[in-house]
Amino acid sequence: MRLLLVTNDYPPKPGGIQQYLGSLAAAYPDQIHVIAPADSAAEPDERVSRGASAFMWPTRAVSRWIVERARAFEPDVVLFGAPAPLAILGPRLRSALGVGYGVLSHGADVTLPSAAPGLRQAVAKTLRDADVRFAVSRYTAGRVERLTGEDVVFVGAGVDTTLFEPPPEGGIERFLDMLWHASLPIISMVIVSFGAWAYSVRTMVLNTAQEPFVTVARAKGLPENLIERRYILRVAAPPIVTSLMLGLTASLGGAILVETVFNWPGMGRLYYDAILAADESVIVALTFIYTLMYIAARFVLEILYLFLDPRIRYT
Repeated sequence: MRLLLVTNDYPPKPGGIQQYLGSLAAAYPDQIHVIAPADSAAEPDERVSRGASAFMWPTRAVSRWIVERARAFEPDVVLFGAPAPLAILGPRLRSALGVGYGVLSHGADVTLPSAAPGLRQAVAKTLRDADVRFAVSRYTAGRVERLTGEDVVFVGAGVDTTLFEPPPEGGIERFLDMLWHASLPIISMVIVSFGAWAYSVRTMVLNTAQEPFVTVARAKGLPENLIERRYILRVAAPPIVTSLMLGLTASLGGAILVETVFNWPGMGRLYYDAILAADESVIVALTFIYTLMYIAARFVLEILYLFLDPRIRYT
């Protein structure tokens, strides 16, 4: 079976998808031809047709060129290396060549667009239009099935699973393993939110430093470190702690984008999937948990205010 592979991701460009498709082309037992973007580091290969640009968009010129190369090769089937953007040309190739085509999904190329309205519908239509849909993991296969309502063929990642060690069974080792794998998602969420939080803290401290009682304290000749500690930081502490506590509580609710990128089974993606599936019981349960976390955070803040601000007293 003569296979035509159309992709924007092909060696020597680095990346997991590129290496997967390169290995697929090398291991394919029959004749194969690859349509890939331009790459100055690529070695000449009669099995590969390179485009004029480093990334191919499904324009009319690119579409005409792909059809010309496909007719010259006369494939029995066409495979697109990813759902977007070139797979949108699938129906035209099927009409021009009279052969079926499939689309290969890897993971983030489906989960990221499916999290955004508009892109979700576009990717779903592209995958539904294909004659067959492939996925390199069972998780991705499940996502594509839910997205399209069509069957998906699981082809595997093409790696030796015996090379990977299973996680520890339990105890402190299991907990440390979870912390290790959660480090990148946590760092990403902190980096994204730290800038805005630091700017707001700076604004609150500067506003407090300009209050009249701080000016009076300086006029009395009090040491600067005493003024900063008792007159500025202690007064500014309640709103700073409030923003920090509520931010931590919100982070426990999950972040859909971060969880999708790192394939982390968090509450944010669970909530999103429950809404899409109209699963009322899960939606109500998560809403109750979020509300409970917020109430608990407010209760802790009310206690902390007694220690942070001497002006606050509950009678």
